[in-house]
Amino acid sequence: MSDNIRSALEELYFLSDAYVVGGAVRDSLIGRESDDIDVATRDRPETVKAKAEFRGWNTVDTGIDHGTVTLLKGDSEYEVTTFRRDVSTDGRNATVEFATAVEEDLKRRDFTINAMAAGLDSSGNEFMKDPFGGIEDLINERIRAVGDPKTRFREDLLRIVRAFRFGARYGFEIGEPERSAIEELSGEVVDNVSPERITAEIEKAMKSPNPEEFISKLVGSGILADYVQPLTPKIRNPERFIDIRDIGRAEDRMAIFLWELKNASLVDWADLQERLRLSTGRIERARKTGQLLFLLDDKLAEHTRRKILASHKSVISGAQRIARQTGRIPPPRLEKPAEVPLEPVATGKDFLDAGFEEGPQIGDLIEKAHAIQLEEGITDVELLIEKAQ
Repeated sequence: MSDNIRSALEELYFLSDAYVVGGAVRDSLIGRESDDIDVATRDRPETVKAKAEFRGWNTVDTGIDHGTVTLLKGDSEYEVTTFRRDVSTDGRNATVEFATAVEEDLKRRDFTINAMAAGLDSSGNEFMKDPFGGIEDLINERIRAVGDPKTRFREDLLRIVRAFRFGARYGFEIGEPERSAIEELSGEVVDNVSPERITAEIEKAMKSPNPEEFISKLVGSGILADYVQPLTPKIRNPERFIDIRDIGRAEDRMAIFLWELKNASLVDWADLQERLRLSTGRIERARKTGQLLFLLDDKLAEHTRRKILASHKSVISGAQRIARQTGRIPPPRLEKPAEVPLEPVATGKDFLDAGFEEGPQIGDLIEKAHAIQLEEGITDVELLIEKAQ
């Protein structure tokens, strides 16, 4: 048991049958620290609030209808959820009710490695609840569903994508029964899982040591193609995105992934944004980063290079990182010119001081002077104003 798990249980001693559950327990068993501590208890939400507030904790109704309350005190913050059991599921949502035993709560979880609970007894001794063999699966480096894989996946078909992500994150193999269920059910994901949830899993996978393994399974299962159609044969090759492992930052990996995905599909950027429910900022970063690396792949005249860099200023630092890490292009091609700034030298004030009347034409003059600056390498303000007239 890690120190932060024990600290959480000691701080929340007043809750009935309190356990730390889920990812924090899993990670502690393989030597990883987790800042995300989820606590489960037999107490109902109103009881959790009453007990906590009596002891000076602030409470927030994070998801009280589903049994979740956030407790805050000093530097401590914990999400506390009442034990639950599933009443019904439809592949998208689950109807749940409160339960009285942690085993019932663990039974509704997706994979055995996520269905373990850590607790303290009345003497402060640590103990584990592992009713489904999660520890054995961690030892054997295996992703295995709690109960029947097909039943578990049908409860929430996003679990198929989560299986890919956990396998990539830990380098674990997905069990054979789980692979069979995935093969049978993959075609149903697109009709039951929102694009936002798929994108969230992709973004999380980009933080793993093996993002290309996740992408390979997402491609190989046909799930990615179901969300982004039509696709060229390139994307059906799982090796298509293999080089993103060399890229260090998750946001850089995501940018290159989206650039490659766009180029391997027959959709435009607006369609891709809509189909995966991506933010405008995310799309623009991917478009500009990929475009900058593509345009500077060949050696260009310096004035052309300046223009390209000036129109992609916001992504230069990210593109520089990617170039260094992957060797895609020589890093010097992405360096900002030493003599000629990429930003306009001649400003609106300069044109007004030179006697030009205020109005919309000033913006046009600034733009024209900037183009001359980049094309001819001129940095003298008076000369730029003269040439821009």
